[in-house]
Amino acid sequence: MPSRLIHQQIRAVWVPAGRYCAITNVETCRGFYINLFISDVILLLIMLAGLLRLRHGAAVSLASFIVVHALFLLIAILVAPVFKSER
Repeated sequence: MPSRLIHQQIRAVWVPAGRYCAITNVETCRGFYINLFISDVILLLIMLAGLLRLRHGAAVSLASFIVVHALFLLIAILVAPVFKSER
């Protein structure tokens, strides 16, 4: 049965002698996981900034609108090469 995992997903094999699972593809997926971590941190910062703005009752200005959309564009630029390499 063929594997249904994506290329960057963690692969592991069972080692009966040691009674543990060994991860086999850490080095090949390192770039994917670094990229994923960075984009998750940026999204978390955007979310926290939005919550702080709501807490203080700040009105939406053109500058904040541009900054938020620029951050989403940055995430799109970071993530696009990962999905392109899967094909």
